[in-house]
Amino acid sequence: MRKESPGLGDRLKLKVKQALGMEVVLCDSCQWNWRNACNLPERHRAIWCPDYKKKGT
Repeated sequence: MRKESPGLGDRLKLKVKQALGMEVVLCDSCQWNWRNACNLPERHRAIWCPDYKKKGT
């Protein structure tokens, strides 16, 4: 089942990362970050994505 918006846990993790000054942009570490693999409008600056999968997993 695909989530259309971040849940409470996702929002909490994002706030903690931002408070700690960590990088919150996902696209740089996503396995779908190449040419036409990702057509989402948030691409390159996404802070949450339902299709996100870390490179190498």
